[in-house]
Amino acid sequence: MAVVDPDDPWREVAVGERGRVRVTTLLEDLFLPNLLERDSAVRTGPHPWFPWDGVTAVRPWTPGAGGEDMEGAVEGVY
Repeated sequence: MAVVDPDDPWREVAVGERGRVRVTTLLEDLFLPNLLERDSAVRTGPHPWFPWDGVTAVRPWTPGAGGEDMEGAVEGVY
């Protein structure tokens, strides 16, 4: 999972910045690389127990609006 620049999905945003969520799914019988989700999130740094980045403030992605809040929208979970 990565939080990326919506205009350049290959560039990760800095910790603390909002961007679009990009995930890669790898299962025994399924591989979905670099899938842009319909969510925006703020990238957080690693937790002392887990050495990878996380996300917070997950919201539905709004193209052209920078992923701002949509009142009454359900928040996703990763």
